[in-house]
Amino acid sequence: MKKIIILMCALVFLYHKGTAQWKFSAIGGPQIANFGGKDKKDWGGVDADPKMVFRFQVGILAERRHSEKMAFITGLLYAAKGTKYSNDVNDFNTNQMVNISYIKTLSYLDLPLLLRYYNSEKWSFLLGPQISYLVAAKVKNNDNAQKIYSLPATEDVKDYYTKFDVGLNLGATYTLNEKMAILLLYQYGLLKIGIDEVYNNSGGFDKQKAAIMNRVLTLSFIYKLKEQ
Repeated sequence: MKKIIILMCALVFLYHKGTAQWKFSAIGGPQIANFGGKDKKDWGGVDADPKMVFRFQVGILAERRHSEKMAFITGLLYAAKGTKYSNDVNDFNTNQMVNISYIKTLSYLDLPLLLRYYNSEKWSFLLGPQISYLVAAKVKNNDNAQKIYSLPATEDVKDYYTKFDVGLNLGATYTLNEKMAILLLYQYGLLKIGIDEVYNNSGGFDKQKAAIMNRVLTLSFIYKLKEQ
């Protein structure tokens, strides 16, 4: 959390010291997150596909206009992502079916690198990559999972995910007024972020990447802090 605060303060400092070439905005809002990839079902351990969850993001964007139609956008955002696994499984203690659920929350620092095309005074479109750094990864186990598998209520699972992710962003903005705009953005994770353990010939474990990718749909509100 200290790193997040320091980086946010650095962007605020740049905002106050920025030249007229840059335009700064605050951004925040809800997002729908999930996992994709061929290993997404096995990753949950309950023989079920992951479910969408509501998360959020907040941060600062910096935009530099290159022409009447084109601009470059970067910034720093704190974004919560993840998914939920849930299914009815057999309780070997009672031989009854009970619901097991795991809520996975991955927290990232996102660095977008976007090109913005102004189609009109109201509409613009964005496309570009995003680099993400994993800050935290937690799993919340429901009561049945805690009881049957002797799990704690909350687990730190950061070691089971890669530190970095790279995604492709595609979205559109609609300008409400001189200060406010709405951004709808789809983030398609390109890298395998899961780290699995498999048996080796020596009787130990080797780590390998699992095909788990972030999938995020974001609805954000943008408030302009500084005009060009």
